[in-house]
Amino acid sequence: MLPDGPDTRRRAYLTWAEEHSVTPEPQSRPAYSGPSLSLVLTVPPDTSDLLFGEVIGRGGTAVVVEAEQRSLARKVAVKQAHDGRDASSLYREALVVARLQHPSIVPVHQLDHDQDGRPRIVMTRVHGARWSSVIRAPGQFRSMLGDSDPLAFHLRVFIDLCHAVAYAHSEGVLHRDIKPANVMIGRFGQVYLLDWGLAVALRDHAQRVLPMAAEVRRVEGTPAYMAPEMARGDGSALDERTDVYLLGSTLHQVLTGRGRNEAEDTVGKLAAAFYGEPFSYGPDVPPELGRIANKACAPEPRDRYVEVMDMVADLRAYQEHRASAELSQRAIDELTALIPQLKGDELPVEQVARVRYALVHARQLWPENPSAERALQRLLRGLIEHHIRVGDAGAAAAILPHLPEASEELELLVSCAREAQRAMLEELQGHRHDVDPAVAARLRVRLFTGLSVAFLAVGSVAQACVALGMSAYPVFMVINVVMGITILPLSRRRANDVHARAADAARIRAAGTVLSFMVAWGLGLEFHVAVVFSLLITSFMLASAWVTLRGVVLDWTPFVALGLGIAVAALWPPLSPIVWGLALGAASLGQARANHRVVSSSSIANR
Repeated sequence: MLPDGPDTRRRAYLTWAEEHSVTPEPQSRPAYSGPSLSLVLTVPPDTSDLLFGEVIGRGGTAVVVEAEQRSLARKVAVKQAHDGRDASSLYREALVVARLQHPSIVPVHQLDHDQDGRPRIVMTRVHGARWSSVIRAPGQFRSMLGDSDPLAFHLRVFIDLCHAVAYAHSEGVLHRDIKPANVMIGRFGQVYLLDWGLAVALRDHAQRVLPMAAEVRRVEGTPAYMAPEMARGDGSALDERTDVYLLGSTLHQVLTGRGRNEAEDTVGKLAAAFYGEPFSYGPDVPPELGRIANKACAPEPRDRYVEVMDMVADLRAYQEHRASAELSQRAIDELTALIPQLKGDELPVEQVARVRYALVHARQLWPENPSAERALQRLLRGLIEHHIRVGDAGAAAAILPHLPEASEELELLVSCAREAQRAMLEELQGHRHDVDPAVAARLRVRLFTGLSVAFLAVGSVAQACVALGMSAYPVFMVINVVMGITILPLSRRRANDVHARAADAARIRAAGTVLSFMVAWGLGLEFHVAVVFSLLITSFMLASAWVTLRGVVLDWTPFVALGLGIAVAALWPPLSPIVWGLALGAASLGQARANHRVVSSSSIANR
């Protein structure tokens, strides 16, 4: 179990080191076992061909001086140990590099010694900068970076470095000190892996140049980058995957600008290396590169890349798909803020379109982009749920075929929503039919036209009876028969609610008219009084029908006709029978006209 906190891990590591007799101090030089230095001393020093110049590099074990090789008229670099103890490491480095012939490994031209017997290496002079300096201060190396994207530049350097390490592994050599400070970038983009002083052999050779990795029994390397097995000083666990870890640490510095095992002091860095805790990268680091770095730096070697070229393959894939990955990542960042909005009633159309287009385009650039596929699935699911929530099952169903991965759950959800919406639409259509004034409007036109003729006929006959000195009341009883015959076709059929209300209003109006004349006749009232009373009752009933039908199949003309009829009947009683017929006839014609207007409007709307 991983101890919590750097201080706890530090104490736990020191306890482990004490129990296992491991000194928690990294050694810059390995214990050497190999060919005797006497081999070098047998080579006579040759200073006549070298003209030494300025110091161009200085490390913990050696100093590098620029020199001119007179015989070939060229600049070379001469690396020489500080003291005799450093000599063995330098000698071993010379033998290792001489055996490794690779474009990213600086060639060794000569191995000899100076007048004091200290070995020195004559190598190719490399003009450029340490990679660590370029990472730390890219602004100072604009000419080297050019117009290229900094990340693309560093990945190219890293892949070249990986090729050099993979080649060394093929030759049975483990570097053990891979880090940006040990990588030189030439002025023309050349990449060189330097400082092979900690190298060990992965397999035995006929002439042992290097100690075997399994012989390592102490902590050696750079703590900020080293693998857990290096922090344990466990040589038996060293293999190619150890360098893979160091490459992952180097990639980590490219991505973050800091060492993988970051801590305040050496012991803290060793403790961090000992546990190899996975790193959580921020949003500024491409997730795919973060995943590659964490896999390379897995605490257990079995969880790392088996070979360096496996890591390179993933990096190549990222380079090919980088545009797609970056596009999808920007869309995912925007999608995170968009998802809560999809749970509301208002759809942010522009933002949805922008995110959806970006994800679709990312998948077009890289069809296997897993992040884009998951994000698009998440977005479309949110859209489907939004459309269902706002009652647009059709829009939800239209999205289903575009899901990157079919979902039975969403299909069932959309199916249920469509059934519910279909039932609702059927209910709504039934309601619309009930309140549609156009239904049976032609029948009402015929009804009210017939009533108009009937009223005029009854009024004319009653007026003639009055002129002959007869009572008009018996004639008016005929109204009951006329109304019944005229309204009967309307009463047989309930086309919809509007039609039923209109029919009910007409029947009640006819019954009220007959009842009013019967009451007036029984009371012995003069006929013109009965006419006025009947027209008032009819006006009241029409007003009620107006309110009930919301003025849909009525207009103002019946009220004008009835009002004039009441006034004339009251002022000229002898004309009250014909006035009654004219008033009700005109009112019925007004109702017929209103229904005819409904028919005309419906016909225009259906064209």
